[in-house]
Amino acid sequence: NPCSPKGVSHEAQCAVLEVELSEQQSTLELPMVRLLSVQSTSEIPLYFLAGGPGQAATDVVSALAMMHKDLLQKREVFFLDQRGTGVTGLHCNKDSGSNIESTNEQGIFLDIRAEEVVQKCLSSLKFSPADYSTDRAVEDLEQLRQALGHERIALYGVSYGTLVAQKYAQRHPEALEALIL
Repeated sequence: NPCSPKGVSHEAQCAVLEVELSEQQSTLELPMVRLLSVQSTSEIPLYFLAGGPGQAATDVVSALAMMHKDLLQKREVFFLDQRGTGVTGLHCNKDSGSNIESTNEQGIFLDIRAEEVVQKCLSSLKFSPADYSTDRAVEDLEQLRQALGHERIALYGVSYGTLVAQKYAQRHPEALEALIL
């Protein structure tokens, strides 16, 4: 559907990609934004892979649109939120017994009892950690490529996104035109 991501004046479409969750035998809806190219073209589409920790690709649409106006003249750019980011983010209960004074969630890793805190956090979440892995992110990307009917794609990975891009290249080299790391 046509949409207007915050801070983006470029023509865009928004959708969700429904992916499987293994143990719960249910699904998860991953947000996706498509920035359309200004000119009608047959250029290979570019998929943007966000960084970490836990950055949602759809949160950086406006920054990329502003920085790469030339790119958008002839190429469509796709942003798919990885599982566990954005609206599908995994958040620990602040009362998990950590007594952390930090206001950000990364603070749990600075706690002297980090392993205990992380284990307590994991046990309080209602998901299987196996469903939120880099391997699953790669397969979600492939599912998106197939759903959109793109024969080949280019990947643009930033920070943690470079790892996802490299793993995708190992698993699906036939579908890859280029990597930007």
